[in-house]
Amino acid sequence: MKDLLVLIEEKKALLQAVAGQIKSIERMGAKTRKRLLSEEFENGFLIAETKNGRNSYYFEKSGGRRIYLKKKKDAKVISCLAQKEYNEKLSRWIEQKLKELEQLEKLCPELDIREVYDGLHPGRKELVDPIFITDDEYAKRWEEEPYVTNSFEKPGNLEDVLTKKGETVRSKSEKIIADMLYDNHVPYRYEPECILNDGWRVFPDFVVLNKRTRKEFLWEHLGMMDNPEYSEHNILKLRHYEQNGYLLGTNLIMTNETAAMQLSTKTVQMYIDSLLV
Repeated sequence: MKDLLVLIEEKKALLQAVAGQIKSIERMGAKTRKRLLSEEFENGFLIAETKNGRNSYYFEKSGGRRIYLKKKKDAKVISCLAQKEYNEKLSRWIEQKLKELEQLEKLCPELDIREVYDGLHPGRKELVDPIFITDDEYAKRWEEEPYVTNSFEKPGNLEDVLTKKGETVRSKSEKIIADMLYDNHVPYRYEPECILNDGWRVFPDFVVLNKRTRKEFLWEHLGMMDNPEYSEHNILKLRHYEQNGYLLGTNLIMTNETAAMQLSTKTVQMYIDSLLV
């Protein structure tokens, strides 16, 4: 379940972006109105009426006097007045909705249903199957789930490469990725078995979890891209992922390196910040 505070922030950001766009449009529209509208259109509003399926337009001045506007002759004036009043109405609506969201934001601590489970004694938590659980509890259960992994043996002349979690990984680059995930509190599984939609059995380098959105990503690190055979094999793998609905930046992450260009930790952190936290 997406956190309510996150949803509120997203809606606020959208409304604020629209409000900014309206202000920009209004700045440009002010010049047009100044050119098209005479002083008699300064104080009043547009009225639209429909009779016998035909629209008629009037400008009603503050004193109540109406000026009839001809659809063809005054088309630009009518359009200009209508747009101005629409922008003003939309701006008022956005302002009201932002106020409502701010009030809801203040109430959010009282609205988080997961607090009920959080407040239970640890012994009770073991006995209860909660309707909603916290993101941390969800991540903990996800990490504790057993899974099939891809076993491998290191050549006898090489030392084991251990992560901060104590796992043995195949390369120093995989250790860097694993440790950065660990440091950023991103749950992950190393080389778990995944069965794709077409039945294809794969062992991606990592499956990682955004515990806030509860969305899983496959993470592949391509460590020998200067090897033609290796590159061709992984391009085919990428195509196969795409055919099964795994798209880069959506639910698939890929990092790469060559002997001359090593893994960029800046890129790893960017993926973590943009997709996983």
